[in-house]
Amino acid sequence: MEYDYEAVDRRGEPIEGRLEAESPAAVVRQLSSDGHTVVAVRERRPAVALRFTRPLRNAEVVIALQELATLLGSGVALGDAVQAQSGGSHHPAVSAAFAAVAKDLLRGESFLAAMRGSGLPLPEYVYQLLEAGELSGRLPQALGEAVAQLKDDQRVAADLRSALVYPAVLVVSGIAAMLLIFIFVVPKCAHLLGATGRELPLLATV
Repeated sequence: MEYDYEAVDRRGEPIEGRLEAESPAAVVRQLSSDGHTVVAVRERRPAVALRFTRPLRNAEVVIALQELATLLGSGVALGDAVQAQSGGSHHPAVSAAFAAVAKDLLRGESFLAAMRGSGLPLPEYVYQLLEAGELSGRLPQALGEAVAQLKDDQRVAADLRSALVYPAVLVVSGIAAMLLIFIFVVPKCAHLLGATGRELPLLATV
Protein backbone atom coordinates (compact mmCIF):
# COMPACT_ATOMS: atom_id res chain seq x y z
CA MET A 1 0.00 0.00 0.00
CA GLU A 2 1.05 3.59 -0.59
CA TYR A 3 0.82 6.25 2.11
CA ASP A 4 1.16 10.02 1.98
CA TYR A 5 2.92 11.43 5.01
CA GLU A 6 3.66 14.75 6.64
CA ALA A 7 6.62 15.02 8.96
CA VAL A 8 9.21 17.35 10.45
CA ASP A 9 12.88 16.67 9.80
CA ARG A 10 15.79 17.05 12.22
CA ARG A 11 16.15 20.74 11.41
CA GLY A 12 12.49 21.41 12.13
CA GLU A 13 11.53 21.80 8.48
CA PRO A 14 8.18 20.34 7.36
CA ILE A 15 8.41 17.66 4.71
CA GLU A 16 5.86 15.68 2.72
CA GLY A 17 6.18 12.55 0.71
CA ARG A 18 4.89 9.13 -0.19
CA LEU A 19 6.03 5.71 0.96
CA GLU A 20 5.04 2.17 0.14
CA ALA A 21 4.66 0.08 3.28
CA GLU A 22 2.57 -2.67 4.85
CA SER A 23 0.85 -0.41 7.37
CA PRO A 24 0.87 3.12 8.82
CA ALA A 25 2.94 1.78 11.71
CA ALA A 26 5.64 0.71 9.25
CA VAL A 27 5.67 4.23 7.78
CA VAL A 28 6.06 5.75 11.24
CA ARG A 29 8.89 3.37 12.13
CA GLN A 30 10.75 4.07 8.91
CA LEU A 31 10.45 7.85 9.23
CA SER A 32 11.34 7.77 12.92
CA SER A 33 14.47 5.75 12.17
CA ASP A 34 15.52 8.54 9.79
CA GLY A 35 15.14 11.11 12.55
CA HIS A 36 11.83 12.55 11.36
CA THR A 37 8.84 13.39 13.55
CA VAL A 38 5.66 12.12 11.94
CA VAL A 39 2.73 14.54 11.83
CA ALA A 40 0.23 12.60 9.70
CA VAL A 41 0.03 9.42 7.66
CA ARG A 42 -2.77 8.89 5.15
CA GLU A 43 -3.45 5.90 2.96
CA ARG A 44 -3.92 6.69 -0.70
CA ARG A 45 -7.54 5.75 -1.39
CA PRO A 46 -9.37 5.32 -4.70
CA ALA A 47 -10.97 8.44 -6.10
CA VAL A 48 -14.43 6.85 -6.13
CA ALA A 49 -16.24 7.54 -2.87
CA LEU A 50 -18.66 5.11 -1.30
CA ARG A 51 -22.30 6.13 -1.23
CA PHE A 52 -22.82 4.76 2.24
CA THR A 53 -20.76 3.69 5.22
CA ARG A 54 -21.34 0.38 6.92
CA PRO A 55 -21.89 0.37 10.67
CA LEU A 56 -18.87 0.32 12.93
CA ARG A 57 -18.16 -3.09 14.43
CA ASN A 58 -16.60 -3.59 17.84
CA ALA A 59 -13.94 -5.84 16.32
CA GLU A 60 -12.65 -2.91 14.26
CA VAL A 61 -12.25 -0.79 17.38
CA VAL A 62 -10.34 -3.59 19.08
CA ILE A 63 -7.99 -3.98 16.10
CA ALA A 64 -7.26 -0.25 16.07
CA LEU A 65 -6.51 -0.24 19.81
CA GLN A 66 -4.28 -3.29 19.43
CA GLU A 67 -2.29 -1.55 16.69
CA LEU A 68 -1.96 1.51 18.92
CA ALA A 69 -0.69 -0.64 21.79
CA THR A 70 1.85 -2.26 19.44
CA LEU A 71 3.11 1.14 18.30
CA LEU A 72 3.46 2.39 21.86
CA GLY A 73 5.16 -0.81 22.92
CA SER A 74 7.72 -0.43 20.13
CA GLY A 75 8.73 2.99 21.42
CA VAL A 76 6.73 5.27 19.14
CA ALA A 77 5.63 8.48 20.85
CA LEU A 78 1.97 8.69 21.84
CA GLY A 79 1.22 11.63 19.55
CA ASP A 80 2.90 9.99 16.56
CA ALA A 81 1.13 6.69 17.19
CA VAL A 82 -2.28 8.33 17.40
CA GLN A 83 -1.60 10.33 14.25
CA ALA A 84 -0.65 7.13 12.43
CA GLN A 85 -3.90 5.50 13.50
CA SER A 86 -5.95 8.49 12.34
CA GLY A 87 -4.57 8.04 8.84
CA GLY A 88 -4.71 4.27 8.73
CA SER A 89 -6.99 2.04 6.71
CA HIS A 90 -9.64 1.82 9.41
CA HIS A 91 -13.37 2.46 9.46
CA PRO A 92 -14.02 6.18 8.89
CA ALA A 93 -15.47 6.48 12.39
CA VAL A 94 -12.29 5.03 13.91
CA SER A 95 -10.04 7.30 11.86
CA ALA A 96 -12.12 10.34 12.82
CA ALA A 97 -12.00 9.34 16.49
CA PHE A 98 -8.21 9.07 16.48
CA ALA A 99 -7.93 12.37 14.63
CA ALA A 100 -9.98 13.97 17.43
CA VAL A 101 -7.74 12.32 20.03
CA ALA A 102 -4.65 13.71 18.27
CA LYS A 103 -6.08 17.23 18.34
CA ASP A 104 -6.94 16.95 22.03
CA LEU A 105 -3.41 15.76 22.80
CA LEU A 106 -1.97 18.76 20.95
CA ARG A 107 -4.16 20.99 23.13
CA GLY A 108 -2.56 19.50 26.20
CA GLU A 109 -5.31 17.14 27.32
CA SER A 110 -4.49 13.76 28.82
CA PHE A 111 -4.85 10.62 26.75
CA LEU A 112 -7.65 9.45 29.03
CA ALA A 113 -9.67 12.65 28.52
CA ALA A 114 -9.03 12.56 24.79
CA MET A 115 -10.23 8.95 24.54
CA ARG A 116 -13.37 9.71 26.54
CA GLY A 117 -14.23 12.47 24.10
CA SER A 118 -13.43 10.44 21.00
CA GLY A 119 -16.85 8.82 20.76
CA LEU A 120 -15.50 5.28 20.44
CA PRO A 121 -17.86 2.64 21.89
CA LEU A 122 -15.69 1.48 24.79
CA PRO A 123 -16.75 0.04 28.15
CA GLU A 124 -15.89 1.89 31.35
CA TYR A 125 -13.17 -0.55 32.41
CA VAL A 126 -11.08 0.47 29.38
CA TYR A 127 -10.93 4.05 30.64
CA GLN A 128 -10.04 2.83 34.11
CA LEU A 129 -7.15 0.81 32.71
CA LEU A 130 -5.98 3.80 30.65
CA GLU A 131 -6.06 5.99 33.74
CA ALA A 132 -4.02 3.45 35.69
CA GLY A 133 -1.57 3.19 32.80
CA GLU A 134 -1.06 6.94 32.60
CA LEU A 135 -0.56 7.28 36.35
CA SER A 136 1.91 4.38 36.50
CA GLY A 137 3.74 5.21 33.27
CA ARG A 138 2.78 1.85 31.78
CA LEU A 139 0.29 2.98 29.17
CA PRO A 140 1.27 0.41 26.49
CA GLN A 141 0.82 -2.45 28.96
CA ALA A 142 -2.49 -1.05 30.22
CA LEU A 143 -3.75 -0.63 26.67
CA GLY A 144 -2.70 -4.19 25.89
CA GLU A 145 -4.63 -5.47 28.91
CA ALA A 146 -7.70 -3.51 27.77
CA VAL A 147 -7.45 -5.07 24.31
CA ALA A 148 -7.15 -8.55 25.82
CA GLN A 149 -10.26 -7.98 27.94
CA LEU A 150 -12.20 -6.62 24.96
CA LYS A 151 -11.29 -9.74 22.98
CA ASP A 152 -12.51 -11.92 25.85
CA ASP A 153 -15.80 -10.01 25.91
CA GLN A 154 -16.22 -10.54 22.17
CA ARG A 155 -15.48 -14.25 22.53
CA VAL A 156 -18.06 -14.63 25.30
CA ALA A 157 -20.66 -12.71 23.29
CA ALA A 158 -20.01 -14.88 20.23
CA ASP A 159 -20.33 -18.07 22.30
CA LEU A 160 -23.56 -16.81 23.83
CA ARG A 161 -25.05 -16.02 20.43
CA SER A 162 -24.06 -19.46 19.16
CA ALA A 163 -25.62 -21.11 22.21
CA LEU A 164 -28.90 -19.26 21.73
CA VAL A 165 -29.33 -20.02 18.03
CA TYR A 166 -30.55 -23.63 18.45
CA PRO A 167 -33.12 -22.88 21.22
CA ALA A 168 -34.39 -19.93 19.23
CA VAL A 169 -34.89 -22.11 16.16
CA LEU A 170 -36.78 -24.67 18.24
CA VAL A 171 -39.07 -22.01 19.78
CA VAL A 172 -39.85 -20.40 16.43
CA SER A 173 -40.45 -23.78 14.79
CA GLY A 174 -42.78 -24.83 17.62
CA ILE A 175 -44.80 -21.64 17.44
CA ALA A 176 -45.05 -21.93 13.65
CA ALA A 177 -46.21 -25.55 13.92
CA MET A 178 -48.91 -24.67 16.49
CA LEU A 179 -50.17 -21.81 14.34
CA LEU A 180 -50.39 -24.05 11.29
CA ILE A 181 -52.36 -26.62 13.25
CA PHE A 182 -54.89 -24.16 14.64
CA ILE A 183 -55.25 -22.19 11.41
CA PHE A 184 -55.48 -25.00 8.86
CA VAL A 185 -56.05 -28.34 10.60
CA VAL A 186 -58.50 -27.52 13.42
CA PRO A 187 -61.04 -25.64 11.22
CA LYS A 188 -61.26 -28.61 8.85
CA CYS A 189 -62.00 -30.94 11.77
CA ALA A 190 -64.54 -28.59 13.40
CA HIS A 191 -67.58 -30.21 11.72
CA LEU A 192 -66.50 -33.62 13.01
CA LEU A 193 -66.24 -32.31 16.54
CA GLY A 194 -69.54 -30.45 16.21
CA ALA A 195 -71.38 -33.62 15.24
CA THR A 196 -71.00 -34.93 18.77
CA GLY A 197 -73.46 -32.33 20.03
CA ARG A 198 -71.13 -31.13 22.74
CA GLU A 199 -69.97 -27.54 23.21
CA LEU A 200 -66.63 -27.02 21.53
CA PRO A 201 -63.66 -25.49 23.37
CA LEU A 202 -62.80 -21.88 22.62
CA LEU A 203 -59.67 -22.77 20.63
CA ALA A 204 -61.66 -25.14 18.43
CA THR A 205 -64.22 -22.45 17.53
CA VAL A 206 -61.67 -19.79 16.54
